[in-house]
Amino acid sequence: MTASVLPPTVTVDDGGEGFTRVLVDSPAAAGTVWLHGATVTSWRPAGSAYDVVFVSPRSRYAATAAIRGGIPLCAPWFGPGRDGTRTPAHGFLRTAPWSLVGARDDGTAVTLDLRLDPEVYAALPAAAGWPAGAVFTATVAFGADLDISLAVTADTEALDVEWALHTYVRVGDVREVRLDGLAGASYVDKVDGGRVTHQDGPLILTGETDRVYAATHPVTVTDPRLERRITLTGVDSNQTVVWNPFGDKAAGMADLGDAWPEFVCVESASVLDRFVTVAPGDTVRIGQRIAVELR
Repeated sequence: MTASVLPPTVTVDDGGEGFTRVLVDSPAAAGTVWLHGATVTSWRPAGSAYDVVFVSPRSRYAATAAIRGGIPLCAPWFGPGRDGTRTPAHGFLRTAPWSLVGARDDGTAVTLDLRLDPEVYAALPAAAGWPAGAVFTATVAFGADLDISLAVTADTEALDVEWALHTYVRVGDVREVRLDGLAGASYVDKVDGGRVTHQDGPLILTGETDRVYAATHPVTVTDPRLERRITLTGVDSNQTVVWNPFGDKAAGMADLGDAWPEFVCVESASVLDRFVTVAPGDTVRIGQRIAVELR
């Protein structure tokens, strides 16, 4: 089901992959969201020579597979969950069939409203055991900046939720970029067995990286090859996750392979011991704002 009335800057098609795709083309920005997972796979603000988000050329488009790249919605658990037993990894939102329920263009941004109802996700094997009745909504605004938010409204019982906006930032070469904004923050190093340590100065990736930072302030990715700076700001989040598998691990990922140098994930998150509890009837949100400065 999709919204019945769309502004002229919004169109809907099947994308040639058997899933519904929502296309935005306005003077402010162009963008794409697949209803499979409510996944943003493209955002190019006016004047930008390159897309801001990365999607793997090997990404699969299958009902049980998440799109490799873009901005997957990881929830209502992160990885295998806090107890280490949850499957599939990163929850069921990023593979669920969402609905487009609204679209509007105010002249500065095109905003899409998406919804995942309980009767839809209850039919998914991946959602087995998740409390029925919760409603998930997502909003994406394509303009000079990209604003994305994910919300959950609890029904009659409280919910414990881990979630992350798993943003793949397109870069020229991940080994050449610098990330500022994390200096002094503590982080859980998942590559080093969960060791907790502190960031000293800017972050420059030199090998497999999977870190959960106890930091919510803006992170700026300086990319000398594509000549731009991308700033990602968490909204109502508790942490920032930085991830890239690098070559050896990526070689074993059929939907990524040798494309790993072309992105760095900078995620707004509330995971592990920073999960959120949603009281019955309440709504909780997490969001991210992305801005681009061309050099």
